[in-house]
Amino acid sequence: MSILAESMHRTTVMKPKSTCGGGQSPSVQTGRKPMSRALNGGLIGILALLLTACATQPPVPNDQLAVARNAIDYAVEMGARDHAPGDLQQAREHLAEAERAIEQGENKIARQLALEAEKMARLADRKSRSARSRRQVEQLEDTVEALREEIARAREQGGSS
Repeated sequence: MSILAESMHRTTVMKPKSTCGGGQSPSVQTGRKPMSRALNGGLIGILALLLTACATQPPVPNDQLAVARNAIDYAVEMGARDHAPGDLQQAREHLAEAERAIEQGENKIARQLALEAEKMARLADRKSRSARSRRQVEQLEDTVEALREEIARAREQGGSS
């Protein structure tokens, strides 16, 4: 017997005996060699991974795209063009990138980009609202100051007559 044949003989027949199956090793019971079983197991594992990868492709994030579009439209209505043009532009760019990612089948990336577009649009909206609020406060302060001056004039005129 050659060294290779003897080595293979030891691998398939001369395994340590186990307590199951009448004391024979699993390779003797099935008639298979351990290497072919490992190879088959590996192939089955790879096949399972491939099937899982194909089956778990995230869906097209149409809902998130719609939310991002609505957030951008609302920010525009609230004055983002004037008060937060950079943030509004970034939101639009992220939305366009999300749409391109969908065309390329990158749905997970598209969802992330759409979320980022929504965040940027909401930031633009908040900046617009803040700017409008500041302007309203300034107008109220001007009105209060004008009323104070008018009251002071009325007191002067009332006290001098």
